[in-house]
Parts: sequence; structure tokens; C-alpha cells
Amino acid sequence: MSRLLVLAAVLGGCTFDRVGLTASDQRLGPDSPDDDLSLNRDGRPERPPMGDGQRDSGPPPLDVQAPDGPAALDGALDKAPSPDLVPPTKDLGTCPAVCTNGCAGGICKLDCSNGCTCPPGLKCEVVCAQGSCTGDVNCGQALGCDIDCADKTGGNACTGVITCGSGPCTVRCGPDSCKGDINCGAASACDIACADSACAKAITCGPGSCKVACDSYACTGDVNCSQSTSCSVSCSPVGTGACGGDITCGPGDCKVVCGHKSCGDVNCSASCGCSVECGPAACGVVSCPAKCSGACDPGDGCTC
Repeated sequence: MSRLLVLAAVLGGCTFDRVGLTASDQRLGPDSPDDDLSLNRDGRPERPPMGDGQRDSGPPPLDVQAPDGPAALDGALDKAPSPDLVPPTKDLGTCPAVCTNGCAGGICKLDCSNGCTCPPGLKCEVVCAQGSCTGDVNCGQALGCDIDCADKTGGNACTGVITCGSGPCTVRCGPDSCKGDINCGAASACDIACADSACAKAITCGPGSCKVACDSYACTGDVNCSQSTSCSVSCSPVGTGACGGDITCGPGDCKVVCGHKSCGDVNCSASCGCSVECGPAACGVVSCPAKCSGACDPGDGCTC
């Protein structure tokens, strides 16, 4: 606005002095001491008006934004990832309806009160309270299964058949629990623990490692490790009367420990190594590998 006023004043024949604008009959001429400049109110030189075709570009515009200004904010928003691009945690995503206790940690948590089946391709967890899980527990198509049959809550749970899939399988049976067969025949690894008087029927392990631990009067059926690369069976080493059935080992190493009045026949004749420890009045017929020397009578065991 001030420039326009100055331009109008100059064109109208006015000049500047140190006080302000004054009228004059003379225009600035080439011989004037200030022939190129006039003075503004502050006594400072003022540029003369531009002629036709000239354009006052003025000082270069400043294009500076404060770091915390709108531009910085817009840049931060532009760099923020879209919600669609943020990778979800594994707890998110679709949880099958059968996983009634959720899918936290990517594990399907099943309610097996009256039996249950793990969805294909998932890892499953089953926790049965005392006296619950009266049907079968089927993890046959699962990637892995962790089954707790009242291990710490009083027992008498899981009365049906327990079936594991091709992945690792862990079964914990409280007192008087796991009354049906436990089938780990396809599992890559099997870990079974049976409290007092639990695991009343056959236990079958798969081609991977097999570990079975039986407390007093537990594991009254056969324990079959005939496919396993390694087999470890502990039959009440500090108790009595466990593993009433026969124990069969596979081609891998076999270790069997039988407490007082525990274990039926122990067959590790196909094993590459066999160790059998028989307590008082324990073990039926013990069949050792051919490379073992010495007798294999009950009580003698095999170490080879």
C-alpha cells in the first residue's frame, strides 16, 4: 500500500522531504543531486517509479517453515504408515469359532468339556478341570497339541481317547485321569506324564522321540515305542506298581526304569542301545539287542 501511495505522489509532481510529502512545481531532473532516488518519511532513499514494461520483483520470497509448523506436521502425517500397512500381531486375525477360549499367542484354546477337535493347521491347547472333558480329545490334524487333564486340579479328567497329530504333543494327566488310549503314533515328539493311577490304557508313540513318566499304579496298558528314534520310559522309580503292561522300544536308544513291582515285559531287541533297570520284583521278560552280551533275565537288564 505504501508503495502505491509513493508512486501516485511522484506521478502527481510531489517530492519527499524528511518530514513528509510536499507539493512542487518541479520534477526530478537528471541534474538533481538525487536524480535517481527520492527520500521517504525516514529520510531513506526511495526507488523511483518503474516505467512501462518494468516489474519490481522485490526481494526473493522467504520459504521457511518452522520445524513444528504445519508443513512439518503434514510431512509427519505423510510419513506415518497407513493402518492397512501396519502388520497385525499374531493375536489378531480370524480365530475359528471352535476356539472358544480365544487364540492368544496364535494358539487355539479349546473347551473340551464334552470332547473337542482341533482345527487343521493350528496349534491347540486343552485345559480340563477336575472331572471334565468326558469325550475324546482329537488333535489329529493339529500342528501341535498341549493337553492338560487336571494335572494340578485334582484329576479324574479326560475319559476318552486322546489323539495327537504330526507335530509335538504334550499330555499331562492328573490322578485317575486319561482313561482312554493315548495315541501319539504320528507325532514328531511325544511327552506324556501320568500321575498316580492315571493312563489306564495303551500309550503309542510316533517316529520321533518319546518320553513317558508314570507314577504309582499308572500306565497299566502297554507302552509302544516301536517306531521311535529314542524312547525313555520311567515306571514309578520311587513308587510301586507302575507300567503293568509290556514296553516295546524301537530302533533308537531305549531307556527303561522300573520301580518296585513295576513293568511287564521289556523288549528292546531292535534297539541300537538299551538300558533297563529293574527294581525289586520288577520286570517280566527283558529282550536285549543281539550285540549285548550276557544274560537278559529279569533284574539283570541290558546295557549296551
